[in-house]
Amino acid sequence: MQTLRLLTFEDANTNFDQVTNQLQNSDYELVTQVIFTIEDLEESLNSKIWDIVIINHISQNFNFLDIICIIRKQDQDIPVIVVSTGNGEDNAVNAIRAGANDYIVKNNLNRLTPVVERELREAKSRRARRKAEETIYYMAHHDALTGLANRFELEKRLYKAIESVSDGSQVHCLLYLDLDQFKIINDTCGHMAGDELLKQLSILVSDKIGKNNLIARIGGDEFAILLENYKYNEAKKLGIQVLNTIENFRFNWLDKLFSISASIGAIEISSKHENIQKILSLADLACYAAKDSGRNRIRFYHESDTEMSERRREMQLLNILKEGLEKNHLVLYKQPIVSLPFKDGKSEFFEFLLRLKGNEDELLYPGVFMPAAERYNMMPLIDRWVIENAFSYISKYYQKNTQKELKFFINLSGASLSDDSFFDYIAEKLDYWKVKPDLVCFEITETVAISDLKKTVEFIKEIRSKGCFFALDDFGSGMSSFTYLKNLSVDYLKIDGSFVKDIRKDKIDYAIVESINKIGHIIGLKTIAEYVENNEILNILEIMGVDFAQGYGIAWPRPISFV
Repeated sequence: MQTLRLLTFEDANTNFDQVTNQLQNSDYELVTQVIFTIEDLEESLNSKIWDIVIINHISQNFNFLDIICIIRKQDQDIPVIVVSTGNGEDNAVNAIRAGANDYIVKNNLNRLTPVVERELREAKSRRARRKAEETIYYMAHHDALTGLANRFELEKRLYKAIESVSDGSQVHCLLYLDLDQFKIINDTCGHMAGDELLKQLSILVSDKIGKNNLIARIGGDEFAILLENYKYNEAKKLGIQVLNTIENFRFNWLDKLFSISASIGAIEISSKHENIQKILSLADLACYAAKDSGRNRIRFYHESDTEMSERRREMQLLNILKEGLEKNHLVLYKQPIVSLPFKDGKSEFFEFLLRLKGNEDELLYPGVFMPAAERYNMMPLIDRWVIENAFSYISKYYQKNTQKELKFFINLSGASLSDDSFFDYIAEKLDYWKVKPDLVCFEITETVAISDLKKTVEFIKEIRSKGCFFALDDFGSGMSSFTYLKNLSVDYLKIDGSFVKDIRKDKIDYAIVESINKIGHIIGLKTIAEYVENNEILNILEIMGVDFAQGYGIAWPRPISFV
């Protein structure tokens, strides 16, 4: 027998037994409560769970519409059935409009049981659907690991915050928090430890900022805290308290204690901020500045801050660069390297140079975007893009010029040399594009080479064992250039152009270029002079005995034309 928890709101003049008898005859075990006032109704709905509500009335003065409205405010899904002596269609229509599920006339109570059964099924279905919707909504607005709000929920709240400050009467603040040592713990102890740390810190910071403020997890170890109706000083004070709380926290994992700290970037949200992404970007920018300033501190974004302005430009360039990699907006150029004295054209040497399409097809040079790429560890991705596209070009160009001596110079970054998988990538792409290794000469700057000499020596050895050549770029820029040279098994020395461009009028520069050229030849290397800007410099280099020359005075870089 099925238990039915029945709440009945009775008109004092009605006969409750008629309803209960009808249901008991249908094998329901009733748990009932009869009430006569709105106060009792509200108390019963709040204190107990009911399967169904029946409004049983006969009096013309009994306003069952108000009763239905009260029930619906308390519980949207509970079935409500009106049982009445009246036959008026208007009453039935009004009851349904008010939120009743059905209207039964008392002289037709045999309908009651089927209606109850139907409404119980539909209520169960409604509740299941509503629970599923609530679960989906929660998942869409919360982080699965920590239970905090996610980026979507943060942006929704930020949108409202921006709207509220449009008239200048309110000011809010956003704190962008990034953990300082999270990667160390994650790498040392594993992802389970990292996840547990994030969960514990989420609870810790949530307790510190209070229930009226929103904290959201917006990245791996990145959080955002929205402080509504907080001005600069108040937000800074709370931000420092959060940092102190994290600093004093000790994370225990497998009986080992770990210290951790965080950096916070902050921004006031005022009437001049109308864009969510801009607010997040500027707060992120301030967070990077806090890290660069020594970590474990808070840094506010101010438009007048020169360092912030420079960093903002870097971030803009970084976004352009990321988009360039995704949408293939990087462009390869090539610049000829000619032999001295100039030969009959049977040999062609080129250096690949990189350009980036900016906004409105503006062409950006490496000096503009490379600092940002290096700071934010984008160089390995760029190097791989260059190798992929350069090898594709070399493969097709060689097929049309098999009778010529060809050499293509490709610049590499220090970050790629530190990547243990990078040599395998080069070998894979050589095979894929069927590029003869002796067509390729990789080059790194002297500064990169000596920054990790052991790694450089190993990498050069691997490259040359594959059959490729190697060049040392910007040679002479270091204070101890000749000391390191004998340790590096390179094939070409590219003489730093800062010395070459002034050899006509600067005796010291002339002597430096001459010395580099002579020593290079003594140890069996070919020399290449950069920054050759006119014929006069070219003639001096030829007399000096330099092997190759490169510069605007010989040929400007041109976009590669795919064969």
